[in-house]
Amino acid sequence: MIKKEQIQYLSKLARISLAENEKKKFQKELSSILDYFNLLEKIDTTGINPTFYPLPLENVMRKDEVKKETPEKVEKLLESAPVKEKRYIKTRGILKR
Repeated sequence: MIKKEQIQYLSKLARISLAENEKKKFQKELSSILDYFNLLEKIDTTGINPTFYPLPLENVMRKDEVKKETPEKVEKLLESAPVKEKRYIKTRGILKR
């Protein structure tokens, strides 16, 4: 079982204050979680390949392609921009050096 001092140390790291009844509750809950991990460590996994993702990974993003817009649509977009410079929309910098 986890010691009360360990719960106090964890709460200090997490910067949360716990009442005495909460410390006892977390002591019991964290101990049961660690007991379960100890149980899992005892399982023989020799010959079993690690599975990092249970589902196959695939990219769900669309391709980044240049899309030609009509000049009217471009002009309408530029007109609605609050700040423009030549034919570009000017925004605040987001990357700092």
